[in-house]
Amino acid sequence: MVDATHVPRVMTSSSKVTDAFEANTRPSTVTPVCTWMDVNARMFPMKVEVVPSVAELPTCQKTLQACAPPRRLTTLSYPPQATVDGWWSPMSRSGPIRGSEWALTGSPRERVLDRHDGIAVTGGLGFVGRHLVRALLEQGKRVVVLDRRPPRDSDPDTGTQYRLVDVREHRSARDALTGVDLLFHLAANANGTYSVEHPREDFQTNCVGTFNVLQAALEAGVRRVVYVSSASVYGQPQRFPVNESHPTVPIVPYGASKLAGERFGLAFRHSYGLDFVAARPFCVYGPGEDPATSLVEVSRYLRWHLNGRPIQIVGDSERKTRDFVHVSDAVAGLLAIAERAQPGEIFNVGSGTEVSMRELAERIQRVAGGTARVHELADIQDDTYRLVADISGLRRLGYVPGVPLDEGIADLMEELGERPELPMGATIFRPGQKAEE
Repeated sequence: MVDATHVPRVMTSSSKVTDAFEANTRPSTVTPVCTWMDVNARMFPMKVEVVPSVAELPTCQKTLQACAPPRRLTTLSYPPQATVDGWWSPMSRSGPIRGSEWALTGSPRERVLDRHDGIAVTGGLGFVGRHLVRALLEQGKRVVVLDRRPPRDSDPDTGTQYRLVDVREHRSARDALTGVDLLFHLAANANGTYSVEHPREDFQTNCVGTFNVLQAALEAGVRRVVYVSSASVYGQPQRFPVNESHPTVPIVPYGASKLAGERFGLAFRHSYGLDFVAARPFCVYGPGEDPATSLVEVSRYLRWHLNGRPIQIVGDSERKTRDFVHVSDAVAGLLAIAERAQPGEIFNVGSGTEVSMRELAERIQRVAGGTARVHELADIQDDTYRLVADISGLRRLGYVPGVPLDEGIADLMEELGERPELPMGATIFRPGQKAEE
């Protein structure tokens, strides 16, 4: 957490920032307003408004630095309303920033990960990968997207290079990492049910694939690897909230394969000096999820409800809880880890908020309207447990989740439309179990 002593207590239109503007610009065209709000004994900027002429913009950007708190507070905020809703950044297009419209506050010239030139994302055409690539592009980075699928017409052309890579093949991964010095490794099977039904394929992609990527990164001289693991490594939690030191006892092959990737990464760091850090995302949801493979409840429940179908809850709707984190916040966490984590560190990425399945259905009803019908599948109790992240470690890197669940549901509802495609697949933990239909 940020110490309030590092933040100026008062900054108004009559303070020194106004003098700076008046000394460098014409008062008739520039009106600075900088307001600060005390939140839990810490001072945060509420709003900064500047109306410069085009010719004066560079000078105004320099002067805005005086209006921002020190870099220790403002190095990264994605989205900026994560601290106080309505924070306007001089690097944003206009208005409150949300989704992938994010920026470093402080110096307008700062960019995330400036010390890295070649950035690659394995699985860059997947759900989280696409959001991460877009965030990097918006920071002016060149991104190499590594995926075994070709890009779609809607995928960006400018600033990206697409390379067909199957991480299960070592040579494919090695050749693709030429010129890369920062690697985000997201390519994986991310479906727990698939890992139960096809454990060998899960092992080949998540274990062998991650080993190949780590070895290829070492051979290619990659300076840092950011591995995206999963909260599934914890299995059934024994204490709450779950911190990174919690025992890792996964209950499905997917969790085991993700944990193996972490162990290989740490071993490569110890034996070969590879700079390896990792993230353990909790239940990530948001625009762009594939209804054929995603098992996160937010999208599934919303799709059923919008189609007038009962919401199918696997397990006990009251006792089963989860930590839902919007994909834009998840990306913010990945960037904070890439930027500031020490080699070998692992961080939870979540919202820090615990929500039961019953409460999620009620929230969907409140946001989407109508009456949410609930059908409990009580025969399966394997994942009827509490799961909420302790994100205090990631907060120390400057991370603050910024998309409340209700807002995330509303945004997702807008993307899905009135009759979205129904979710597919079932949530099972043993062969032969019958769950959602």
